[in-house]
Amino acid sequence: MKRFVIFCLLCSIGAAAIAASDSDVDIQRAFNLYKSGDYAEALVIYQRLAENGVASAQYNLANMYRFGSGTEKNDQKAVHWYTKAAEQGFANAQSNLAYLYDVGIGVPRNAQKAVFWYRSSAEKGIPSAQNRLAQMFALGQGLDKDEKQAVYWFQKAAENGLAGAQHSLGGLYLAGKGVTASDAKAVEWFRRSAEQEHAGAQFNFGAMYAAGRGLPKDESQAIYWYEKSANQGYALAQYAMGQLITKNSAERADFSVVAEWYAKAARQKFVSAQYNLGVMYIKGIGVEQDKQSGYAWLSHAANNGHARAKETLAAIARLMSPAEIEGAKKLAPSLVAP
Repeated sequence: MKRFVIFCLLCSIGAAAIAASDSDVDIQRAFNLYKSGDYAEALVIYQRLAENGVASAQYNLANMYRFGSGTEKNDQKAVHWYTKAAEQGFANAQSNLAYLYDVGIGVPRNAQKAVFWYRSSAEKGIPSAQNRLAQMFALGQGLDKDEKQAVYWFQKAAENGLAGAQHSLGGLYLAGKGVTASDAKAVEWFRRSAEQEHAGAQFNFGAMYAAGRGLPKDESQAIYWYEKSANQGYALAQYAMGQLITKNSAERADFSVVAEWYAKAARQKFVSAQYNLGVMYIKGIGVEQDKQSGYAWLSHAANNGHARAKETLAAIARLMSPAEIEGAKKLAPSLVAP
């Protein structure tokens, strides 16, 4: 009898191993079909495996419903299958499910459930989950605000190479939030993030060079990093480029470049850039003098709360005809990004 029990046990183990092997083969086949663009056939295989409890298939099936690959987009079904995989401990499914609860896609928004699943995924080493969990600790979303826990999780994600977390960690060291303030550590994390092309980190790394904080002051390096950030569309860096060139300009012709940088930031609704660009148009500095364009940019700055813009706008209005002012008002909406 004992030998029979052992034999049955070995048979069941062998059957499970064969089943697992078959699942792996099917998963790979589905993946290859998906990669080749045959989404419908991949969906059939993932669906069958998911219904048999294969976590990776449940995760991939959820992704297909989430993004409408091979089937109609269905966020509720995505939630269903992410949940099935997440409950089996599948880390990426936990992170994706957390995101859906975080923003309210396919389920009512629920910060507490988002925290639960982000934490489950973060503890398994998923950098994006670590980063978002850190943000939630920093902001007190779905749990009590805790700056030390924010630092802990930003550090985890940063050490895993996530550029956004490296940038955030640099900011915490700069401000001394949850950690002892350290310009040197702020510089180190800004640098690591900047080298991964994170626009905000590039700007802040440049700002550290400009101020001589945590490293020797070096305006040429500040400009280098500001420009990299600005070329990625970071409005604050675009404005800073204009400011630095203005400070260093000996030739009036340099102001055409200043105007270009201010215009890029102004179109992104950066208020100080809108004001400065408006003044440049009024005075014809770096651009052809154009009172209507100047008025239009100043009106944007004034509407966005720039105190001096309101005063300047009132003064300019006295020098313009009603027709010119009306033309400027019609022009203004086309100048900024929607």
